[in-house]
Amino acid sequence: MPIDPTKPFDLKYEATPTYSEIRLDQFVKAMVPSMSRNKIQKYIKNKQVSVNGLPQRSNWIVRLGDMVILHCKEPEGAAEAGKNIQLDIIYEDEDIVAVNKQPDLVVHPVALHRHDTLLNAMYWRYKDILPEDQEISLGNRLDKHTSGVILVAKNTHAKRVLQDQFENRKPERYIMRYVLGWSSRIRGRWISLWGRARGCTEPLS
Repeated sequence: MPIDPTKPFDLKYEATPTYSEIRLDQFVKAMVPSMSRNKIQKYIKNKQVSVNGLPQRSNWIVRLGDMVILHCKEPEGAAEAGKNIQLDIIYEDEDIVAVNKQPDLVVHPVALHRHDTLLNAMYWRYKDILPEDQEISLGNRLDKHTSGVILVAKNTHAKRVLQDQFENRKPERYIMRYVLGWSSRIRGRWISLWGRARGCTEPLS
């Protein structure tokens, strides 16, 4: 079932090999980068974060396969949440959607951004389409100020496939940077740089 932003909802995350054997507060930060550390501590203190159904402390070590749930409260005035957010859909089939996320758009409903997020917009797009037993989930994440492609799973099977592919580093991600003005170091020879997201940057010739 897609997240209904007009009602209390839970954000569920299963600990994978990449994100396990770490503190609970560190795990939550990795899953929801836009959430401040102070907000995470407040959620944990108020017992709004559970591990396998039980609230735990910040220093609790998350193990492989643990199910971590953020119990979010009911947003105020969220009846139209996500309805007017424009989505740039660049690919879609029965299993996944590829969205070109614009800059300054938060991905998850969290903290001060409860209504104006990508997940809110996806809910409004599919709330009357997807079966009751299916849910929308994001295959990858981007920071608020970063633009780029986000893969969205439309069912449980697609979610598992995307998780496996990202865990095995199969998708290749690229970063494009623009240099404005002139630099004495590069003497204006490069206008743009392309590089893999893992830090290998090569100049365009």
